[in-house]
Amino acid sequence: MPAGPLRYAVGFNFTHEKLSDQPDADQQAGNVVGGIQQSAVDASRNEKAVFAELQIPVLTNLEAQVAVRYDKYPSE
Repeated sequence: MPAGPLRYAVGFNFTHEKLSDQPDADQQAGNVVGGIQQSAVDASRNEKAVFAELQIPVLTNLEAQVAVRYDKYPSE
């Protein structure tokens, strides 16, 4: 382009998260002084994303940028 090169970036992201917390029976029953009653948790989820960016030189001292992103989280 007359004002400089057109630049772009594309990418993706995949993340797997896992949470596991197994409190003892007294903690789950609320029998621990100064603690809170807590349930056992065993969960996981996958997140996915794709993105694209475009840098457009308008003038030698001015550029425009355009970016898009799509994220997918599990619905519950």
